[in-house]
Amino acid sequence: MNSMISCPYCTDLHTNLGRIAGLTDPFTLNSCKGELKAIEKLTTNEKLLAISEYCIAFHAAGGPPSTKHADKLLSVLGTPSRCTGVTSLCWFLHWGGTSGNTLNDFYSRLFSLRVASAQFAFGVVFGLWYTPLFAVIVGVSKALTALPTKGPKVISQGLGVVLGVVGSVWIVPVGVLGGLMGFR
Repeated sequence: MNSMISCPYCTDLHTNLGRIAGLTDPFTLNSCKGELKAIEKLTTNEKLLAISEYCIAFHAAGGPPSTKHADKLLSVLGTPSRCTGVTSLCWFLHWGGTSGNTLNDFYSRLFSLRVASAQFAFGVVFGLWYTPLFAVIVGVSKALTALPTKGPKVISQGLGVVLGVVGSVWIVPVGVLGGLMGFR
């Protein structure tokens, strides 16, 4: 998802996470830009390829892709709950990349003094809410550079839990508010 959204916060974080997980060249994976043929050159793992194909289709559709992709994912992963996990992760990564790029647009407008618009007013609220989260992401990304390549699996798992919880602190209240306001 990140290679298709091109969010600099995500790129830095995910390439460092990939390096720690043992990818020998996470920057090459990130440069695939959602091309399945490029991903196929990096792995022959059937599950990773099915997940990658689903994520590419998710991005192209702007949400869950056709049942063809969902059925293929189910046939490889084996259970609906695992497929739901992949879909949830796709939504989470889509939200993260869109938020990072929106934040960058806000700061670009702020520093170039293009402030006279309704978009800028939205940017102020958005920036006040999300800047702390993305500051944490930048800090974690920098700290990850000190960890060894192919560290213990428990480190990657722990980082996944921590980053999921930290991100949820910002996304859940917005989702609840949207639900209360009737947005679906």
